[in-house]
Amino acid sequence: MKKLNVFLKLLPAILFLIIALMGCTYNQITSFQSQSYAQEEMATDNITINESEKFSTVFSFSYKEKQKFKADQAIINIQIETLDMDQKIAYQKNKEIYDKIISELDNQGAENVKITYNYCSPCSNNCSIRSDGYRVYTNLSYQLNNLENIVSSIENVENLSANVLSIEYKLSDYQEKYDNLLTLAVENAKAKAKKLLNKEDISILKIKEEKLYCCNSKYQVYCKGIGDFLHDAEIEMEAEVQIVVR
Repeated sequence: MKKLNVFLKLLPAILFLIIALMGCTYNQITSFQSQSYAQEEMATDNITINESEKFSTVFSFSYKEKQKFKADQAIINIQIETLDMDQKIAYQKNKEIYDKIISELDNQGAENVKITYNYCSPCSNNCSIRSDGYRVYTNLSYQLNNLENIVSSIENVENLSANVLSIEYKLSDYQEKYDNLLTLAVENAKAKAKKLLNKEDISILKIKEEKLYCCNSKYQVYCKGIGDFLHDAEIEMEAEVQIVVR
């Protein structure tokens, strides 16, 4: 009976000791799990570093190629202007010149002849209400595929009372020339990559065509003084690519 009383007195202390031992064991387990997780996370980091090192051998190179080509087509813009006190007569005069020019362009073998603008405007003296007649404007455009005839073509339409406003030069085989220039840009980009990396066995991962905002024609306001230079216009073409290599 005496021993039982002693045991009961010591029981709270024994329970406290057991709980303390369980807490230490849990902390050790938790610490071990945390350490294992940290090691696992470190291993993941090592994998990421290896991937970065792997992709660090990828390089990108850009190259732009430019060339000038002699134009072989021209779109000529002309204007017929007539004036008369009577609006109907102003229109009639304009129509007569128009018919003569159309006949002349047919003889020249011009293509894509079309009216781009037609307008009748009352003339006025110092912007007053009083009318001094009417002006009729008719703008035409036509295409020549032989620039050797461009000087005589312009002279003939001017002799028929038309005014030449502008010339737009073009290339009939623009797409073919651009594709060839693009191929040349790719080859030069590869050569640039081999030279900078100092190796011949490069692997092409990607080739991208860069979009350039350049005009595929040349616009020129007409001036009578340029004469024979009319058939010597050049158009500059550009092509740019970007290649990714390893």
